Amino acid sequence: MRHTEDGAQILSRAPFLHKYIPAVRHHHEWFNGDGYPDGLSGDDIPRFAAIISVADAFDAMTSVRPYRASRSQEEAVREIISCAGTQFDPLLVNVFVRIVKRIKTSVVQAFIRN
Repeated sequence: MRHTEDGAQILSRAPFLHKYIPAVRHHHEWFNGDGYPDGLSGDDIPRFAAIISVADAFDAMTSVRPYRASRSQEEAVREIISCAGTQFDPLLVNVFVRIVKRIKTSVVQAFIRN
C-alpha cells in the first residue's frame, strides 16, 4: 500500500518531475475520503490523481492477475459506475463512460468499414 508514497518519493529526486508528485501520491484517494495515503476527499484530491484512479481501476479489473481472471470491459465499467460518489468522482465517471462508449462505437464502425 505504500507504492503511492514510494512513487512520490522517487519523483521527488527529479526536479522536472515534481509537478507529477500529487497525481502519483494521491491516485488511491477515494472521493468519499476512505482512500490513502492522506484520506483526501472530493475536490481536495488532485484532478490528475482522480483521473488516474479511474483509469487504474479499469486497467486492474480488465487485466489478468495471477490470482484471478480478467473482467470484461462491460463488467469493469459497471463496477466503476457503481463506485461513483464513493471511490470515484461522479463527474469523472460520467466522462469516462462517455469516452468508453465513443471508443467502442469507433471500433465497431472501423470493423464494419473493413
